[in-house]
Amino acid sequence: MRRFSVLVFALLCAVQTLLAANKQAETFNMQKAYEAFQNQDYQTAVDCLNKELADDAKNGYAYLWMAIAYTTVDDYGSMLTNSDKAIQYLPKKDKESRGVAFNLRSSAYSGLGQQDLALADISEAINLDPKDVDYLNSRAQIYFEQFQYELADADAKKITELEPGNPLGWLCLGRNADARKDYDKAIEHYNYAVKLDNSNAQSYSLRAYTYINQKRWSEATDDVVSAFSIDITDGGALDCVNTLADSASVVLCSKMKIQAKKDPNNSLWPFIIGATYEKRGNMTEALEFFNKSFDIEPSAGAAQRLSAAYSDADNLKMALDFADRAIQMDSTDTDGLYSKAMAYFKARRWEDADRALSIYLDAEPERADAYCYRGFTRDHLGKTNEATDDYDTAITLQPMVISYYFRGRHYWNLGDKDKAIADFKQAVEMDTVPDSASPSIMLLGYLGRTDEAEALIAEIGKDAESMVLYNAACYYAMFGDKQKAVDFLNQSVDKGFLRLTLLENDSDMDSIRSMDGYKKVVERLKSKQLKMEEENAEYTDQTVEVPMTKESGVFKVKCSINGLPLHFVFDTGAANVTISAVEAAFMYKNNYLSDKDFMGSSSFLTASGDIIEGSVVNLRNVNFGGLDMNNVKATVVKTQNAPILLGQSVLSRLGKVEIDYSSYTIRITRKVKTTR
Repeated sequence: MRRFSVLVFALLCAVQTLLAANKQAETFNMQKAYEAFQNQDYQTAVDCLNKELADDAKNGYAYLWMAIAYTTVDDYGSMLTNSDKAIQYLPKKDKESRGVAFNLRSSAYSGLGQQDLALADISEAINLDPKDVDYLNSRAQIYFEQFQYELADADAKKITELEPGNPLGWLCLGRNADARKDYDKAIEHYNYAVKLDNSNAQSYSLRAYTYINQKRWSEATDDVVSAFSIDITDGGALDCVNTLADSASVVLCSKMKIQAKKDPNNSLWPFIIGATYEKRGNMTEALEFFNKSFDIEPSAGAAQRLSAAYSDADNLKMALDFADRAIQMDSTDTDGLYSKAMAYFKARRWEDADRALSIYLDAEPERADAYCYRGFTRDHLGKTNEATDDYDTAITLQPMVISYYFRGRHYWNLGDKDKAIADFKQAVEMDTVPDSASPSIMLLGYLGRTDEAEALIAEIGKDAESMVLYNAACYYAMFGDKQKAVDFLNQSVDKGFLRLTLLENDSDMDSIRSMDGYKKVVERLKSKQLKMEEENAEYTDQTVEVPMTKESGVFKVKCSINGLPLHFVFDTGAANVTISAVEAAFMYKNNYLSDKDFMGSSSFLTASGDIIEGSVVNLRNVNFGGLDMNNVKATVVKTQNAPILLGQSVLSRLGKVEIDYSSYTIRITRKVKTTR
C-alpha cells in the first residue's frame, strides 16, 4: 500500500485523538494553543506552547502538542525531542495520550530510517491501546516494508475484527497478497473493500495496481477512472497511469477519451490523454489534449506543462507564451520562471537561458538542477569559471547523475581527463536504473566501455522512447558506427523526436552532419514540424475589399507581377490566366521573368526575340489589394490588349469571391491561419 508521509499521518491521528479529548486545555496558554491547532495556525500554537513550557517545564501535554506541531514542517529532530519529553512527563494513567506520543516517536524514527526503533514504539502504542486501528495499520506498514508479510497480515486481520465495516484491514491484506504475487487473492480482498465502501479512492487504485501486474489493462484503467472520479489527487491512481502509459497506452487513451465525453467539464481526462501521448513521443496529439485540458480549467500548473511540451516540440514561441501565462496566473509560484528558463535552454538560446536561470535561482537559491543547467549554459557561452562554480554548487546541494555528467564533459573539454573520468565513473555508479533521460550510454562511451554501452542500448532500446534512441545516435556519432547514428536518429524521429534545434546545435552530432542520411533526417524533422504547425493551426475568416476601375467597358485592378507594377483585367467568365506577348517580352528582357519561369518546351523565343504564342509561363507572385497568389500559370497570347487577364475561377483560390459592381469592389473572404 502506498504510504502517506509518516509525519502527516502521525499529525492526523494525533490531532484527531487529542482534539476529541481536549485534556490539555487547563491553562490559558494551552487553551490558546488548542484553538490555534483547530485553526491550523501552527506557528501561533508553537508560540503558546513555548510560553506554557516556560511556566511549566514538565508539562507532558505541551511537549506532546509541540511534537505534533513539528510534524507540519517535517522537523524530525524537534519531533523526536518533544515526543521523548512527552513520554517522560505524561501521566502513566493517561494511556491514550501516551499512545499518541509513542506513535509520534515511531513515525519520527520511521522517517529517519530507524525501523527497529519505530517498530518498538508503535508496538508500545498498541500495548497502551490495542484497539486503535491506526496504530495497527502503522505497524502493518512497517512489517510490510520489512517484507514480514505474515506479521503484516496478522495486524490487518485484527483491524478487520475490530472494525468489520472499515475497508482498511482488507486493503492491507490485498497489498500483502499482491507483494507475494498472489494476485487473485489480492483482487478478492480489494473487491470486498470496494463492497464495504465504494467511495474510497484507494480501494480502486490499489486494485488497479494488481490488475496491472496481471496485465489486465482494461480493468486497471476502469479502476483508475473510478479512483480519480472520487479523488482527483489520488497518488496511487497517478502511479498506475504512468505505468499504463508505458504498457497499455492505446487502452488508456481510448478509455480516457470515453470518460472525457461522459465528463466534458473535467480537465483531468484530456490531461491524462495528453500525458500519455507525450510519453509515447506523439507531440501533435499531446499538445491537442493538453490545450483542451487548459481550456477547461486554466491554471499555472497546466500552463507550465504546456510550456514544457511545446519546448519538446521545438516551438519556442508557444513555450515562452505558456511560461509567461503561468507566471501571470500565479506570481508566487516560481515554477513558471523555471519553465521559461528551460524553454530558452532547450532552444539553445544561451544568453536568454543564462539570464532566465539566474532570475529563477535568485528566487530559489537551493535548486540544484537549475545550477546544473546554468553551468551547461555558461559552458556554451565560454564562461568557464562560472560554469565550474555552478556544477560544484549543484553537486554540493544534491549529487545527481546529470550534474556529474555535465561537469565531466566540462573537464573533458578543458583537457582535464582525470577529473572528467572521475566524474563519469561517479555518474555511472549512481545511475543504477537508466531511463530516457539517462546519460549512461554516453558515460560508458567516454569511459571506453563500448561493449557495456551497446549492451545497454540493446536492453533499453527494445521499445525505447525517442530520447533514448537519440542518445544512442549521439553515442554512435561520437564513439562508434556513424551509419548506426543515422539509423538511430531515424528511429528517434519515428518515435516522435521533434527537437530540430537540439539536433542542429548538438556537438555530439558533428561527425555525421555531412552525411546524406543526416541531411534527410533534418528534412524529415522540418517536414514534421510544418505538418504539426498546420495541424495545430486555427483559422479565422478575413474579408478583403479590392477596388476596381471601369475603362472602356472592362474592369481593371491594380497589381504587381513578380514585383512589376501593372494592372489586370478582371473577367468573370475567364477560366484561365493569360498574359500578352508584349508584356511577357518586356518582363523577360527586364528580368521580371527568367528562363526557369517558362514551362514545357525549351524553345519559347522566336528568332526576333518575341515570345511564342501559347507558351506557358509561371508567374511567381501576383499581388493585389495586399493579397498574394504564388505560382500562377499564365498562357501567352498575341491578341490581348490588357497586359494580363484573370478570371473569377482563378481568384477563388484565395477564398470566396463576391463582385459588387455598384461600388466597383471585389470582396474576397478567406481563411487566415493562426497558431495557438
